[in-house]
Amino acid sequence: MKEIFSNLYCFTLSEFFTNNYILLKNNKAIIIDCTESKPLISFIKQNNIKVLALILTHGHVDHICGVANISKEFSLIPYLNPLDNIQIELSKQIYQEYGFTEYPSFTYQELNEGKLIIEDFEIQVINTPGHTQGSISLKIDNYLFSGDTLFKNSIGRTDLPGGNYFQLINSIKEKLLILPDQTIVLPGHGEITTIHEEKIFNPFLIP
Repeated sequence: MKEIFSNLYCFTLSEFFTNNYILLKNNKAIIIDCTESKPLISFIKQNNIKVLALILTHGHVDHICGVANISKEFSLIPYLNPLDNIQIELSKQIYQEYGFTEYPSFTYQELNEGKLIIEDFEIQVINTPGHTQGSISLKIDNYLFSGDTLFKNSIGRTDLPGGNYFQLINSIKEKLLILPDQTIVLPGHGEITTIHEEKIFNPFLIP
């Protein structure tokens, strides 16, 4: 577990080094993605945190394997773009071969583009297809949780089912790079960055 800021914690889990985030306000939390449930549950219980919601950036196995357990533990129904329902089905088929021990079988509530308010959290849901068709990014305050769409000086892969390179580039340029330069980008893998840095240094985005 890594404390990125005083209200934001990152858990990098599994052999895929997937970033799972817990964002806090007034000791209430939103969880973004869940690779493994145990580290997150332990942290939440030790700090007596009230979990309000679990939001999934997309349906790939390394982002959802812990969802069923953590949802049961805290009585949550996770949010997911319904276009990634096919990714949930694919994840069920392949999770064991990658060594995940938690079965990714769960119900979810549909999440579409627009504003979502959950108590103290005002969330801008941004559809960013390309890595998968149902990939979303989440703008909360000055944070952008970009899932596997935008990485530090890189982009998400597009060679998996549902991926589309040109769609991904378009999503980043038209939906994400228009955000304020100082926006802090928190990707699904790797290090944090900013919109400003990606405009200047990301080789996939330089005109």
